[in-house]
Amino acid sequence: MASELCMNCFSVKGKYEVCPFCGYAEGTPPSQPHYLVPGTILGNHFIVGTVIGMGGFGITYKCYDTTLGVIVAVKEFYPAGLVNRAPGERRVGLLSGEKKTQYQEQLKRFMVEAQSIAQFGKAKDIVNVYDYFEENNTAYIIMEYIDGVLLKDYLEKQGRIHDMDTVLSIITPVIEAVKKIHAKGIIHRDISPDNIFIAGDESVKVFDFGAAQLNSTKEGMAGEKVIKVGYSAPEQYRDRSKQGYYTDIYSIGAILYQMVTGIKPVESTEREYKDELKSPLELGIKIDSNFDRAIMEALAVKPELRFQNIQQLSDAIEGKRIAEYPKVKLKKRKRKRNWMIGLSVSLTLAILVVIGLFQTVWKKTNPLIDSSIKSEEVVVWVDNADVKEEINSDIAEVFSEPVSGESEELTKIKKENAKVRDKIKVVDVTTETSYGTMDAALQATKGTKEFPDMFLSDRVADPEQYSLTSLKDIYDTIDTSQYLYMSQYPTYFKNYKEMPTALDVLQLYVYDTSAMDEQIKKKAGMSSSSFADRKKDTIEIKDVIEANNEQEITYSDAYFSTIATFLTNREGFDYKKGTLNFDGAFAGKMTQFSTMNQKANGKPWIFDGKPSGLYGSSALAGAGYRSKLNGSNDALKQLAYVTYAATVDDKMLISYADKYAISAKSDKNSQLICKRLLWCLLDQSDVKVSANDAYPIRKQKFETFFQTGNNARQTKIKKLIDRSQACILLGKGTGNISNYANRLTNFDRAAGYTEKEINDICATYLGEQK
Repeated sequence: MASELCMNCFSVKGKYEVCPFCGYAEGTPPSQPHYLVPGTILGNHFIVGTVIGMGGFGITYKCYDTTLGVIVAVKEFYPAGLVNRAPGERRVGLLSGEKKTQYQEQLKRFMVEAQSIAQFGKAKDIVNVYDYFEENNTAYIIMEYIDGVLLKDYLEKQGRIHDMDTVLSIITPVIEAVKKIHAKGIIHRDISPDNIFIAGDESVKVFDFGAAQLNSTKEGMAGEKVIKVGYSAPEQYRDRSKQGYYTDIYSIGAILYQMVTGIKPVESTEREYKDELKSPLELGIKIDSNFDRAIMEALAVKPELRFQNIQQLSDAIEGKRIAEYPKVKLKKRKRKRNWMIGLSVSLTLAILVVIGLFQTVWKKTNPLIDSSIKSEEVVVWVDNADVKEEINSDIAEVFSEPVSGESEELTKIKKENAKVRDKIKVVDVTTETSYGTMDAALQATKGTKEFPDMFLSDRVADPEQYSLTSLKDIYDTIDTSQYLYMSQYPTYFKNYKEMPTALDVLQLYVYDTSAMDEQIKKKAGMSSSSFADRKKDTIEIKDVIEANNEQEITYSDAYFSTIATFLTNREGFDYKKGTLNFDGAFAGKMTQFSTMNQKANGKPWIFDGKPSGLYGSSALAGAGYRSKLNGSNDALKQLAYVTYAATVDDKMLISYADKYAISAKSDKNSQLICKRLLWCLLDQSDVKVSANDAYPIRKQKFETFFQTGNNARQTKIKKLIDRSQACILLGKGTGNISNYANRLTNFDRAAGYTEKEINDICATYLGEQK
C-alpha cells in the first residue's frame, strides 16, 4: 500500500514514479538531511510524508494514518542545537553534558504540551491533538491535518482587509480560542499570523503551544522564549518580567492592527522609548471609533493599561464595553494618583510621629549592639598561623576606640568592644597545642572547660556533633543584598550553627615565564605552563585533568575530593587510564613527593620547605595557593602567574570559607562577645583585607580587594562574579574535603586507583554529606 501512495498528497498513484495528482516524484530526498525520509513508519501505523513546517523545537510532517485512513500532521520533537541525526536514520542522537540535560527537560515539557492541548478535545477553533508517544529517542504529537492557509500567507497576499466583517470573521474565532486557552490557566505567548490557520471551510484554528506557559509545574512553566517582531509584547523580551493573559491580548491587538491597516506594528520594545504608533483612525481608515480604541488599548505598551482579560477585549470589539486609548487611560490614572497624593499629605505628620515612635519607644533592639558586655576572656581557635594573624588584625581594627565620623551604631558597639579588646585570645591549635588538627583538638576537649568559645569550622568533620549556639541573630542583622551568595545561607546552614565570612573559588594557577625577569626565571627554574593564556577567564576541569597525563598539573588536597565528586560518572573521563592518578604532592608528604617527582620526571619544583609550600608549574587550588604566591619568598612573589576559574560544565566551584561556630556551653556573656566579633568580621567595611585572604563575602570589601598589590591579578574572578557566571555553590560540609583527600593520598602511586576505588570513595563522600 505504502509504495502505491504518493508521499506528498497520499493519493493512490499506483506504480507511477511521478504522482499524477500533485507531481511529486517518488524517492525525492527530504530537503534537509536530518528530516525523516518519506515512507518511514512511526507508531506502527503513521506513514511519514513531506515536511510541512520546521521550527526551533520541532519538525512537522504530513503523515498518513493507515488505521483510520486519514491524513494527519505529526510534530516531532527536534530542538535545534541539542540533537542531531544522520541522513536516512530514524533515531535522534543526543549531545552530551549540559545539552543532554537540557534536552531531557525540554522533552518533558514537550509531553506536557501534548497533554495540555489534548484537553481541548475537538474544539473547533484549536487544532485537535489525537495522540502522543515516545519513539526514536524523541517524541511525537499526532494532530489534525488542516488543508488551509496560514493567516501570515493570507495577509501577505491580501494586504489590508477592507471589509470589517471579514476582519471579525477571522479574529472572533481566535478570541474564542484564547478564551478556552486562558480558562485552562494557559498563556499561549505566541499568538501570531504564522500560528493561525484559515481552513478551507472558512474555520479558523490556533495552533503551536511550544512557547506556552502551560501550568504551575516545573515542566509546564519552562516554555522557551519565542519573540515574533511586531506581535510580541515588551514583557516577553525580558527574562524575569511578569507575563499574564494581557500578554496574549497584545498579540491579538497587533494582528487586528495589521488586518485593518495593512501595516505590521513596530517592535514593542521600540515603542517603550518613543511610541509613535498611530491608530487606524489617525491613518485615515474608516473604522468605528470604539473599535479603534479597542485595538489601541490592546496594544498598550504598559501591561496595566491593556485589557486585563480576553473577555474585556471581546466586549469592546462587540460594542458592549467602552474602550480607552492608553494615553487617555494614563492621564486618568495620573489625576487619580495626584488626588491620592494630595489626600495623603494630610496624613504625613501622623505617619512621621508613628515612625518616630518606632525609632525610639517601639524600636526593636539589636542585642548584639544594645546589650552591655562584661570584661571576660574568651578563646578563639583557628588552625593555621595566617588565619591567626588575620583575625588578630581584625580585632585590633574593630575592637578599637571609636573615631569621629563613624556611624552611631558603630560608635556604640566599639565602645563596648573596647572593654574586651585584650581579652580575646586567638590560638593556632596546629602549632600552639599538642593536638595537631582542629578535629583532634575539639574531640579531646569536648565537654570540658578547655573547649573553645569560638572556633574556625572549615576543616571540622562534623561541627554539629558539638553543642553550638544558633547564629540566626547575626544573620537577621545583616542586609543580605550587600553580600555575595549570602541569601542562600539558610539553605545550606538550616540550623544557623556556622557563619561564613568569606568565599573560596577553585582556580587554576599557572606560571607564565614569558613575562618574568630573566634572573627570577633562572632562580625559579620554571618553564611556562601550556595553559598560560591571558585571554581566557575560565577553563574546564576535564581539560586540566586530561593535561595531567603530561604530568603538568598539581592538585590541592583541599579540593581533590571536590573534583572527584563532581566528575565521577561524568561522560568523557577515563579513570582507568589514570586521569585521577595525580602526580603532585599533598600536605604532609610534600617534601617526599617533590623529591620523587623531580627525580622521576627531571622537572623542577618550587618548594619552600613547608608542608603547605608551592609545587608544580600549574596548580588547581583555592586561596591557600594564592597566599603562598603572595608570600614573603621573593622568588615566588615575583613569579608571573595567570589564573582561571576552574569550571565543571561552565559552572564555577564556589564554597563558603572562613566559617566560625560558637559553643553553646560558654556563658551568655562569652557568647555575646564572640557574636560581636563575628558580626564585625561580617559587617564592617573598614576592616582591612589581606592579599592572603579568601575572597570577602561582603560586596564592598570584595570590590576593594582587587584594587591593591597582587590582588589585581585576580580580577578575572571579580569579572565572572560581577556578571553572575553560573556556579555550583558548595554547601555545608565542604570543609571536610581534605579528610577524603587523605584517603586518596598514597605515597606509592605507581599503580594508581581503579575506577571502582574512586567511585567507592566518592559514593562514601556523597552519602555522608546527605
